[in-house]
Amino acid sequence: MVHEDLPKGNYEERYFAFVDILGFQGLIEQLKRGDTQFKTLWHLLKRIHTPPQFDPNPFLGSGFRAQSISDAVAISTAVNANGLMHMFAAIETMATALLAEGYFIRGAIVKGPLYHDESTVFGEALVKAYLLERDVVRYPRVMIVREVVEDLQRYARENDKVWAMNYALQADDGPAFLNVLRYASEQVNESIEKSTLLDPLMNDVMRHYGDIRNQIQYRFMASSDNPRHFEKVQWFARYWNKQIRSCQALPRITGPGLSPEPAFWG
Repeated sequence: MVHEDLPKGNYEERYFAFVDILGFQGLIEQLKRGDTQFKTLWHLLKRIHTPPQFDPNPFLGSGFRAQSISDAVAISTAVNANGLMHMFAAIETMATALLAEGYFIRGAIVKGPLYHDESTVFGEALVKAYLLERDVVRYPRVMIVREVVEDLQRYARENDKVWAMNYALQADDGPAFLNVLRYASEQVNESIEKSTLLDPLMNDVMRHYGDIRNQIQYRFMASSDNPRHFEKVQWFARYWNKQIRSCQALPRITGPGLSPEPAFWG
């Protein structure tokens, strides 16, 4: 009789994120028709299936695990401050990389019983996050349930890291969501402040975020014939305009339902 190896790990409480890549099915259809370059799709898949980790790892004890599920990514971590920060940073990095290709993400972050090893993930947390992503989240954002936001607030107080609260924003329609433009906003602000120094690195930063801005602008206008899709891209355009400081090199996203272009900050 062959005995299978016992599973590694436990069925235990963990933070869990189910993150879907919006529009991915349409990309596959384009590939069949020959409308999409194979190399572009390959790079996109690599980013989806390899959520970013960090070396050296500043999140010791995070228990970070990641796994692709079709056109989605499952990420889980230990229930501690480093675990939650590691999850936030990984999703933020992945979201920015996908924005550069013109793709949005949608998902949910929860806390609950879960088993997650190198090849298998299952449990109540997965079901809860999947159903939230499918039925509740609606816009291209990663919802953070109230229980996890309360943990974030406690970690920020206990570790004297008020800045950590910048990861969570409250939507006008209720749910908290992950601020995937947190680092982008910091970089753009720094670049604008240092623009008079003509720092080549800062110019590269502005070009990078200018390219992302243009991708969002294109997706916004291209969705105008599909109201259900349009309102989702419109939501993200409003979010971008609110979070990313505009300047002559990085104008706001414009279009129906967006506030008029204000005077530039810098």
